Amino acid sequence: MNLNGTLGLAVRPDVAVAGFHEADTLATFLPGGSELTRTGDGTFGFVIIKETKLITLRLPGTLTVIPEGSGYRFAAKARHMMAGGAILSLFLTFAPKQDGCTLSYDGTLETTGLVDRLMRDREDQARHMVRDRFAAVKHRLEVLSRTRTA
Repeated sequence: MNLNGTLGLAVRPDVAVAGFHEADTLATFLPGGSELTRTGDGTFGFVIIKETKLITLRLPGTLTVIPEGSGYRFAAKARHMMAGGAILSLFLTFAPKQDGCTLSYDGTLETTGLVDRLMRDREDQARHMVRDRFAAVKHRLEVLSRTRTA
């Protein structure tokens, strides 16, 4: 599935890039109750935790944000033996504009197993969810920027 979008941020490009290297900001991309820890420069480990009536599903994965060309490669990979897996790979750019920057993302979400079967009928929901996650990151970065300069 292809994913792309653009949104304006009221922070400088360097502030936005720095935010995409902070665990607290990147945790915004994960469902509530998930865990994310820094494992290296631009690399993180995570566990998405999903409670159901019968079991607790724990989906471990990795997240990297590394320089690539004129932007950054944002890559999240998760795999569960029973549920299948997902690979989200997005190219991010942060273009300066007068009152901040424009964040653009373009890439793909690939799924396997049960996750793939569930996603086939929910592509629009997945696109909407990615847009919502980026909007949440935008909000977080702008609030942090205002509180740090106040």
